[in-house]
Amino acid sequence: MKLLQAINALLTLIGRFGAQGFVVAVIFGLAFPQLAQLFRPLLAPVQFIFLAIMFARTDFRPIAAMARRPAQLAYACLWLIVVPLVVTFAVIVAMRAAPVDPGLILGLAIMAAAPPVISAPAIAMLFRFEPSLIIAAVVLTTALAPVFALFATEALAGAHIPMDARALALRLALLIGGGMAAGVALRLVFGSERVAGARQQLDGAIVILFAVFAAAAMDGVTHMALAQPWTVAGYLALACAITAVGFGVSMALLRSFTPTDRFLVAYGSGQRNMGLLIAAMGAAVPQKAYLFFSLAQIPIFVTPQLLSPLARRLQAQSATTGP
Repeated sequence: MKLLQAINALLTLIGRFGAQGFVVAVIFGLAFPQLAQLFRPLLAPVQFIFLAIMFARTDFRPIAAMARRPAQLAYACLWLIVVPLVVTFAVIVAMRAAPVDPGLILGLAIMAAAPPVISAPAIAMLFRFEPSLIIAAVVLTTALAPVFALFATEALAGAHIPMDARALALRLALLIGGGMAAGVALRLVFGSERVAGARQQLDGAIVILFAVFAAAAMDGVTHMALAQPWTVAGYLALACAITAVGFGVSMALLRSFTPTDRFLVAYGSGQRNMGLLIAAMGAAVPQKAYLFFSLAQIPIFVTPQLLSPLARRLQAQSATTGP
């Protein structure tokens, strides 16, 4: 009993510092490269648990109510799918004049084709934003990922995909469908009130999972940074630029959304759950594609802390003016 109380207190403490915890997670991954190879096989289980936690925390009543007024939800989902594809396609076209490693092309395609990060609803909760729209959009786009992600990856990467398309779609469907089913089952077993009451503990668990994910994602980054520093710097700059463009374009154009919804959809447009496709591909992922995936996680971990001042301002603005 004392051990359970100690674990509960630790998770609660970590959950209070969620945005800062994401920064610590990526530092952890870079500081302990010896753990990366050990943790890399955990990518798929971590993604599964992320999905289970997200669906366990999801209250489907607001989503059902939103589905009766589907225009904004459909617009958000379409935006979250199309904008990353357009931005990344423009980058790939711009790079065709120079010789580009096929692994980088695949990495870019995975970034564009992936659904929004699962942490987007968690970010909404950390910033105390109303999360219904982003939860519904992430749920729907993630559920559709085995279809649209496969189509988008083939369209952008073509022959660079390292495995059979049908096998990839099946793995994605099993990973995503299994996580969804587990989350719904947890919500039914423990009840929505008990799950909601464990918010800070679940936030803490998410931060710990991010630390494991970061360690796994950083596999080979430290070695490559020493062996090919300019390649690593270029990949990181490219990932950060795509993330920033996705966020900036969305913030500038989604004027029909409330300030907080615009922020969250913009966040999802720039931050993509590449880990789902990487986990589904497994050991077949080429080294340079995995390197780009690894470096693309850094803005995901750092951005919540960087955007905290803007989030606080938007929260105050929404409280003052209303929807």
